[in-house]
Amino acid sequence: MLTGLILTLLVVLTCVGLYHRTKPLPKAIAMESAWFEPGEARFLVDHRYVDAHGRSRSRRELVPAMLELIHGARERLVMDMFLFNPDGADPSEHHPVTETLTRALVERRRQCPRLRVTVLVDPINSYYGAHWPDHLRRLEAAGVEVLETTLARLRDSNPSWSVLWRLLVQPWGRWRQKGWLPNPIGPWPVTLRSWLTLFNFRANHRKVMVADSGDGWLGLVSSGNAHDASSAHSNVGLLISGEAARALLDQEHALLAWVRGHASDFMAPRAPRAALPDGAPALRLLTESRIREASLALIRSAEAGDALDVAMFYLSHRRIIQALKRAHARGCHLRVLLDPNKDAFGRVKGGLPNRQVALELHASGIPVRWYRTHGEQFHCKFLRLERRDGRVGLILGSANLTRRNLDDLNLEAGCELAGGEELPALRAAGDWFERCWSNPPGFQCSVPYSVWADRRYRRYLFYRIAEFTGWSSF
Repeated sequence: MLTGLILTLLVVLTCVGLYHRTKPLPKAIAMESAWFEPGEARFLVDHRYVDAHGRSRSRRELVPAMLELIHGARERLVMDMFLFNPDGADPSEHHPVTETLTRALVERRRQCPRLRVTVLVDPINSYYGAHWPDHLRRLEAAGVEVLETTLARLRDSNPSWSVLWRLLVQPWGRWRQKGWLPNPIGPWPVTLRSWLTLFNFRANHRKVMVADSGDGWLGLVSSGNAHDASSAHSNVGLLISGEAARALLDQEHALLAWVRGHASDFMAPRAPRAALPDGAPALRLLTESRIREASLALIRSAEAGDALDVAMFYLSHRRIIQALKRAHARGCHLRVLLDPNKDAFGRVKGGLPNRQVALELHASGIPVRWYRTHGEQFHCKFLRLERRDGRVGLILGSANLTRRNLDDLNLEAGCELAGGEELPALRAAGDWFERCWSNPPGFQCSVPYSVWADRRYRRYLFYRIAEFTGWSSF
């Protein structure tokens, strides 16, 4: 009898786990747009560096771009953000990004009562229902639609835990109780359910804003959160316009329809679609696994004499790593700039997974350097290929090159820009990476591989197990 019950339980757990690991995805997942004219696409960067006098300096362009979109919006604005809160910030080191954007949204709604604003956030901002932040209440009071992403409909990235969570925790809904457990990201206590939900390790990880601009549409796709404690991080983004920005709005409306459970009732006018001539500059939008496929295609197309630059917060996806090693073996000039994975909002990390992946790349002869961080993170997601004939491809956005970010387990948003090396955004992206890599006078950004090298085999084995099982934050 007991044996039968145990076998039945194992069968149920296995079936539930397999279903939620492979279940069909909503139409809002894994989207790829057509190619559009890039217009005056602008490459934007936030980063910190050390000047000739040893002083820490910073350059910040992403929040000003967000404010540009807010101040110009008249009819529609959508902000889709993983982290949008002031928690964990030190006023002496961080900027009040959350308050700045909240005030701007409230004021713009007051100036333009017809403006429809939607803010979509990941549940981590309320720590999975334990606390509804004050700035989100203020936005709702100003007439802003504030939504939390429904993560349970995503596939399970950590199935060994999620199968138990779905059977034993999820059916009970959000427990009505006051928090009493310590909060890892904020000052207020959280519930047991919040902690149990956290270990599913899935998120709406997008960092997107799109709005009308009076005579068209503007959109921002980046790696930067609207988050006070992240305000010192290094990030990159692309400001886009025209039909590409309009397509970005379509992607966000598809996601909003999924979150709300019904179709969007807002339709923006669409311009006639014209075919692009061969070789013309072009831009397309990518989400989730489409980012993986575009990244693999770009890396696999690299030939001898081409130059491939990678700047990444987390690099651990096995197919990506193998593709990089093969590109290097073909004679591609490859450079990899990584975060040392030593800082996480005031806590010290052990270097996973970048130091273990860097060991593997270094052993293959691939040049690796570390960004010179000072308590913040090198949070960029950047892949740029420059071919011998002058053609350039650039992929950036919210997605790290990891299993969780690229295999339809998180919600992610990115874009791919292609064109000649004379295209301003592509040239600016190349100049930025070159400065970070080569450390010109007065601009110290990176350090050699040996500074953070980790040759311990057990740590490498731990990375491989964590990547395979999903028991990791990367």
